Amino acid sequence: GAPMGVPVEILPLAEKSVEQSTELVGTVKSRSSVTVQAQVEGFLKKINVKSGERVAAGKILFEIDDSSQLAVVAGLESTRAAREADASYARQQAERVRKLLQAGASSQQELDQAEALQRSTAAQLKAIEEQIRQQKNEWQYSRVTGPAAGVIADVPVREGDRITRQTQLTTIDDNSTLELYLNVPVQEAPKVKPGQPVHVLNEAGEVVATEHVSFISASADDQTQTVLVKTP
Repeated sequence: GAPMGVPVEILPLAEKSVEQSTELVGTVKSRSSVTVQAQVEGFLKKINVKSGERVAAGKILFEIDDSSQLAVVAGLESTRAAREADASYARQQAERVRKLLQAGASSQQELDQAEALQRSTAAQLKAIEEQIRQQKNEWQYSRVTGPAAGVIADVPVREGDRITRQTQLTTIDDNSTLELYLNVPVQEAPKVKPGQPVHVLNEAGEVVATEHVSFISASADDQTQTVLVKTP
């Protein structure tokens, strides 16, 4: 006999949008990032934080060897003691010559000389006290504190390293506002338009957030042949 027919299901045709997508590896960056640098030079004595740690503003992040600064302060304080003794003696001498002048046993010239010495020793004492104040302020900078609250990024330095004022110790990121950076190949770049949706996937391929293109670079990177695209 004739072969049996195979039943088929008939469905009505209808137009439907099909999403075209490209998977890219992106980088999430903070909109607010603060670079941490020291205000003094020296050897890094202690690191009190690690990458990924959340810190509050004012926390001591790094400690720089302060032995040389403490030695300078100690030497200046010893000098101040000598200047205080000189100033005290000059003040007593001026007062004694002033009384002798009132009694007619001294001259105005001797009083002028005694008062000049008093002013000179007082000025020297004031100068040494100012040096001590400056050195103590400098000593405070040996403890590098966090200028803002946030999350510690990479810490490229190690204990024992010699650092300068130009050494970048770390950065502190405020992760409350983030941006997604995408490097789109130049052949795919013409397809990217402002406002297009961007789905952020986790390691399991699940959509964890959906953003929209907010910035497209006008030029491509010569080395990577990619175009920078950002989302808010």
